[in-house]
Amino acid sequence: MIIWINGAYGAGKTTTAELLREKLPDSFLFDPEDIGTGIRDAKPACLWKDDFQDYPSWRETVCCLLRELHETYEGTILVPMTVARPEYLEETVLRLEREGVPILHVVLLAGAERIMERIRQRGEDENSWCARQLERCVAARGHTVRGVEIETDSRSPEAVAEEVLRRIKSSF
Repeated sequence: MIIWINGAYGAGKTTTAELLREKLPDSFLFDPEDIGTGIRDAKPACLWKDDFQDYPSWRETVCCLLRELHETYEGTILVPMTVARPEYLEETVLRLEREGVPILHVVLLAGAERIMERIRQRGEDENSWCARQLERCVAARGHTVRGVEIETDSRSPEAVAEEVLRRIKSSF
């Protein structure tokens, strides 16, 4: 089973995934950013894109690896990754679902002010890449990005992880 944890940069995806990894002994944390970095670094700098999700090879590789993991790994695969563009969501999460891969798509929600506060807490400012994505990510929630929505503004990271665990149990 794959748990794809989506949401704006700063919504708590990585923290939630790390807490879930502690609570699910058979879980594996799959980081699609590692794939993006590898794909970007394999290209000449003149071909680099601002967002590695814009590489079709990133979307294809992520799907291929997750499908392979699903077929060969017995545990839970945790995927903390923001995907706000509907066509990219279609080519990743929804494609895997159509192919019969069991996925719980969780979307962590938080207000723009809270997200910016979290981005600052991790040492980034208003000009950081994540902060510059804030508007498009918040705009995508509930419109182009659908899944099990969990509000994180007023919840502790532990409470968010517990809610995801409840959703896992009720979905599978």
